[in-house]
Amino acid sequence: MTKLNYSEAQIRDEALKLLRGSVDGKPAWTDGCMMEIGTDNPFTRLKSILWSGKKPDFQSVADGIKGRKETPVISEKPISPRDYPLPHSRLLVELKAEKAWEAIDQKYYNFFKSRYPNCQFRIAPEDYRPISVYENSTLVGIVMPFHLLKEWRLE
Repeated sequence: MTKLNYSEAQIRDEALKLLRGSVDGKPAWTDGCMMEIGTDNPFTRLKSILWSGKKPDFQSVADGIKGRKETPVISEKPISPRDYPLPHSRLLVELKAEKAWEAIDQKYYNFFKSRYPNCQFRIAPEDYRPISVYENSTLVGIVMPFHLLKEWRLE
């Protein structure tokens, strides 16, 4: 039996329901804040997953990512909850590109880095747009950014 890494277990345990769909004929799944493309159930060895019967349009989400201008991330740095004035203890990862900046939940960053060690995160130039995750030239995931105000961003 393969042991789940911490991020997989955290996503599984915190998700109320997971949704399945497809992108370009490949299976995909989401917990509502991130989508993984290329597998329909990373937790096959678990029986307690609640799968929703809803069928979101995964394809249009992926097509919107594929057709936009993006900048590769050049800096990835953990952010401590002490670094921003929000009333929770969420761990974030700061993603910086040449002219763009976003933060994502550390569990999603760790999830993709553990499953795709050479993956590259890409950011749209507009604020608060989904972050795309590529392995080589293949879109393997999408992560929603965490909304930090510009004045809270680290320099």
